[in-house]
Amino acid sequence: MTSGEPEYELSVVVPALNEAVRISEPLHRIDRHLRARGLTAEILVIDDGSTDGTADVVRRVAADLATPVQVISYAPNRGKCHAVKRGMAAARARAVLMTDADLSTPIEALDRLLPALRDGTQVVIGSRRMEVRPSRCTSRWSASGWAGCSPSWHAFSGCGCRT
Repeated sequence: MTSGEPEYELSVVVPALNEAVRISEPLHRIDRHLRARGLTAEILVIDDGSTDGTADVVRRVAADLATPVQVISYAPNRGKCHAVKRGMAAARARAVLMTDADLSTPIEALDRLLPALRDGTQVVIGSRRMEVRPSRCTSRWSASGWAGCSPSWHAFSGCGCRT
């Protein structure tokens, strides 16, 4: 790897609050899925002020996983938004996936996002509540807002693109 390149292809950010009882199996599922896809990846568990030993459980589970796991803990609880923000800031990969600790959206849904990520897409959003309609968006975000065109920009349906 040359200087300046991301260390991983994918960082998986998992915000967690009092998930000690159920976080073990989702972490094993994430690890198995990433390895089966041949992804160089890391898992970041953001312990959002848990009082049930979530961080300790994650550290024990991490010893059994092939995918590197980083635990970021803080107290008191500051909310899911803060946990996601901390995880995104700590991510060391070219792409970042956020998933809930209970895998309410199964990690297997990543397979639908990978082609766009590998194609150089800057933002890919998956939603359980959106109708699936593949689309191509030509708008790009810049510091001044949405502007310009690029045929390589893929986005989710409902992106607001008028082209």
